[in-house]
This record gives sequence, structure tokens and C-alpha cells, in this order.
Amino acid sequence: MPQSSRRFVSAVALFATALAAQRPVFTVGGASPNYVDLAAAVAAVPSGSVLIVRPGTYPGFTTGKPLRIVLEWSGPAGSIQAPPGATYAITVNGLPPGDEFVLVGRGATIGAGSLGGVRIVNAGAPVLLEGLNVVATGGRSAVDIQYAGSVHARHCVFAGAPGLQADWACLTLSECIVVATAGVGAVVNRSMLDVVRTFLSGSAQPALRCFDSSVRIASDGSTTIAVTGAPTLPVPAIDALLCPLQFDAARIGLLPANGAPGVAASGGYLLADDVPTLTSSPALLASTATARMKSNTQRPGMVVLGNLLGAPLPFQVGNVFVDTVTTPLVAALGLCDAAGLPVQATIPPDPAVLGTVLCLQGVVWQPSGVPVLSAPALWIVL
Repeated sequence: MPQSSRRFVSAVALFATALAAQRPVFTVGGASPNYVDLAAAVAAVPSGSVLIVRPGTYPGFTTGKPLRIVLEWSGPAGSIQAPPGATYAITVNGLPPGDEFVLVGRGATIGAGSLGGVRIVNAGAPVLLEGLNVVATGGRSAVDIQYAGSVHARHCVFAGAPGLQADWACLTLSECIVVATAGVGAVVNRSMLDVVRTFLSGSAQPALRCFDSSVRIASDGSTTIAVTGAPTLPVPAIDALLCPLQFDAARIGLLPANGAPGVAASGGYLLADDVPTLTSSPALLASTATARMKSNTQRPGMVVLGNLLGAPLPFQVGNVFVDTVTTPLVAALGLCDAAGLPVQATIPPDPAVLGTVLCLQGVVWQPSGVPVLSAPALWIVL
């Protein structure tokens, strides 16, 4: 390992330890739990706690607390279902500025209430969703986001009608699947959306419909945005009104229907830029966390690591997500190409770092000297 990489790995360990105070940890379900009911645990534990939820079927909850919740199962081993009469299975409402709300699954399924699966509203702090399968049938939305300063979803599946809807929000989707069980796949209004290696599909309607929003799409050639079903009229893959769009159409599989254009845009503009693709692995205690930023054309690049901002700072079409006040670390510096600019770090075994959120963000420079930011990538130590 080069000396600069060794220094970075050591610096990350110190950085993570310095960021985190010891968070109280509670268990839900299983043998000798602190709580048998998830909703009761969410209501009782102090803000900032870590909840380890063991396999089982649990009613959902509503909260405005900053918590770290880990659903320790995948597939049929458990699920979160809406409480009787609830409109959503999980609602995060009125999260105050400051500490994040984090919900991490290992492929855990979340069902739906009368309106949808997950609702995030009036969130002043970041909300992080990872490894969740949110499924809503019968004309219900999988995820509904309203008035949220920063929502980040990674390795999630959102299936509903629509799979995702966002109003007045800042949202990033990294390596997700957003599928419409009927109609439009994702509807975004007056929001900022970053899409990274994410599959979107609409059923006889556009996969993505956006109004008065800023949309950036990063892909290394693995992204498809498609119209499925059997529409009788031409349907574009992306329908945009009054939206600045930034992506390289040559690197995205735009699959419209019946001869429609890939993108139907009105009143906005398209920046045909190759947005760098930054992705990251999970970050577990005493493990090696990785990240990689790819560019379809070779350009100088840099990846930095620091605190996640509570509300991102606008920068051209994109946003700055790393807190520059707390002196972020340079994680990687060099030429960025299709093979990628790698980042590797050792997460210390110290339980004090449990629940820590670290943010990575990259930048590449065009031959003209114009910088193009990546979307953020997160290491959530859980």
C-alpha cells in the first residue's frame, strides 16, 4: 500500500472515532431483548440511539427522533407492516436539524398502509435509507417525500404507484431500483435529484416525470430508464418540464415506447456532461470500507471525505454534501477513468463509532477546467 494510502486509512480511523460519541444500543425481538415491540422501542429510547431489530414481523412506527435502526434480516425472515388503520408503515415526521435518521436493512421488506410504505415529511436533518425493499400495491406509493432537506437511498427497491414521489426535497438514489406497479415510476416536483446507477421504470408511463426540478444522472453504462407495459401512444422515458438536466445520454439506456424520444423536455435545458459515478460499500465495525469513482472519459479527479451536511449547498446544477467547515480529508487524488479512482479505509473496531455517518463526494475537471461534482456516497457504520 502506498504511504499516502496508509496515512489515509489511519486518518479515517481517527476521524471516525473523533466524530462519534458512544451511542446507547438497544435490541428489539429475539432472545433477551430490551424491547419486544419496535414501535414501543422507537417511542421509548433517547434520541441518537441505535436499535438492533432481530428477525420477526413488526408493526411500523411514526417518529421525529434521530435514530439508527438496523433491520437484521432479509427476505421472508421478517418484515415491517403498517399498524391497523395507518396510512404508511413508517413515517418520519418533523425531524429537527442536527443528527440523522438512519434506517438500514439487509433486504428487509416494508409493506404499505392505506396510502403507501414510507413517508418522510418536514425533515430538517438527513434521512438515510439503505438495503430496504418497500413494496406497495393497489395504487399506493412506495416512498413519499415532502419538504425534506436531504434524503439518501442506497441499495433499495421501491415498487409502487408511483415507486417514488418527492416534493420540495433534495434526494439521492444510489444503486436503487424504482419500479411502477402502475403509471409513472418516479415523480419529482420542485426538488433536486441525483441518480447513480439506478434502474427506473414506468408502466405505460414515463419512468421519471419531473417538474421545476434539477436532475442529474450518473451512469457507467449500467443504468436503464425504461417504459414497460403496453402503451398505445408514444411515451418518453423521461418527461421534464422546466428542469435543468445533467447527464450523458450515450451512457444511459433510455427506452421510450412507440417511437417517443428518450427525453421529452420543455422549458428547461440539458447539460450533456459525463457525471462521475461514485459508489461505496457498506461500512461495518472492524471491516474495510471501499468506494470508487468512475468517469467514462479520463479526467483529473478527487474524492474527499467528511461530515454529511444537514442541508446541501447548491453548486451549479449539483450540490455540495460534504461539510467543508470541519476540514474534510482528501481520500483519493489522480486520474479518474472507467476503471475508477479507488478509496479504501479501515473502520476501527471501537464500538464508539457505531452509528457514525461519513460522507464521500468526488469531483472531476473537464478539459476546459470546469468542475463536475459526483453525487454523495455514504459509509454508515452499522
